[in-house]
Amino acid sequence: MADAAVPDSVHPTAETPVAHRPQLAYTPRPFTARRSAAEKAVLRRDALKHAEYRREGRIRVAAALDAPHPRVAATRAALDAATPGELGMVESAGPEGLRVRVTRELATRALLILDALVRACEGRGWAVGYEAEPVPRNTVVLDGEVVGFVLYEIVDRTPHVPTKAELRRQRDDPIFYQIARTDHAASGRLYLGVSPCHHGRGHWSDTSRWAIEDALDYCVETIAETAKQLPALRVAEAERERQREAEEQARREAEAGRREKERQGKLAEELDGRRRRALAKALERMSEADAARAYADRLEMSLSNTPHAADHEACVTWVAWVRQHADLLDPCTPQHVPPDVR
Repeated sequence: MADAAVPDSVHPTAETPVAHRPQLAYTPRPFTARRSAAEKAVLRRDALKHAEYRREGRIRVAAALDAPHPRVAATRAALDAATPGELGMVESAGPEGLRVRVTRELATRALLILDALVRACEGRGWAVGYEAEPVPRNTVVLDGEVVGFVLYEIVDRTPHVPTKAELRRQRDDPIFYQIARTDHAASGRLYLGVSPCHHGRGHWSDTSRWAIEDALDYCVETIAETAKQLPALRVAEAERERQREAEEQARREAEAGRREKERQGKLAEELDGRRRRALAKALERMSEADAARAYADRLEMSLSNTPHAADHEACVTWVAWVRQHADLLDPCTPQHVPPDVR
């Protein structure tokens, strides 16, 4: 990017003091310790990043916040009026200021970084603002595209060492009382991120080798590159959404087909059960009809041997009724229709 696009207020002058890099806590490895290949690769990557961050070094952070940008001034007022919350952090957000969450010890440094970043963006003709929806974030508007950025203090998580009181309370109430697994504490390190993050680029944090102040040039370049990539990102996101909808539709159709197949299977089982019961009943009636006919045949044979019996007429009537009843019982006679087992 050409220097003509950057206002003089961004460049350090003889009258403008420049803040030095903060001295971060760093414990060097013993000289005799051997580094793994992965650690060496990380070191080489970090060294290349650091060299790239500092190759221009035009955006410098002032040592004092004497004449802050109006948005930064509103942010400072909001931080001063904020009540420290969890971990002693204060947070500012609003239409006039910018969103930042830090402890009071880092508030001045965060405001100096924001002031340098805002002035560098506006010097390039970009508009810096704040939006609360859909996600609260600071915004940079350039070429009709909106790029977000955040600045906050990193929270460290360390394994929690239970106290005697906690162990005693858990022993007394093991079901409803659970000891925390981690402790959270403000780290004293800042994080600066651009959203949406593209190809893993767009986020920086204080390390033992550099501070965020070294990465402001690269942050501004990343904002410009992200704005150029946003149309393609939206197209890719729309394609991913279309694929998700197609997959969801296919899943719903497959689920509907599975349920319909299951329903048809249950109906087939119920139909088979009804037919089995109807068959058993028909076989039972057929056996009863056959037995009744056999009884009528034997009775009729006995009557033919004693045609002059006193009750001969009554026996003939009885045999006729038995045969008639057998016809009514027999499911194979023409007057019987198959059972309705649909």
